[in-house]
Amino acid sequence: MIYKVDTPAEIKKLGLPTLNNVIEQYGQLKAEGFAQLCVVDLLYYINVGDGLTKVQIEAIGEYIVEHYSHLSIADVGLIIKRGKVGFYGPLYGRLDMPTVLTWFAEYEKERTKNIISF
Repeated sequence: MIYKVDTPAEIKKLGLPTLNNVIEQYGQLKAEGFAQLCVVDLLYYINVGDGLTKVQIEAIGEYIVEHYSHLSIADVGLIIKRGKVGFYGPLYGRLDMPTVLTWFAEYEKERTKNIISF
């Protein structure tokens, strides 16, 4: 279901829980684990010279939850889906924390524009 949406407006209609909801119901570690699994999923679909280390994956998950916990799990899934296909630009054979977090910042701008138009 999550992978059938392509825009923040479509995600809003789904009404899926936010990372904050996950934290409230299951705890901080579960929310971070979800974000980390999304990053691991990303690594399976892209070809980069050096992958991310376990520590880097954990740090990305923690940062996502700390700074983007208002996003739904579908939002996180869409950002990763878009990253897989180069929506945010080419990776040039490398993937790192700043790259992934730039995707979140870009998505946040788009999402804010869409929310204002509702």
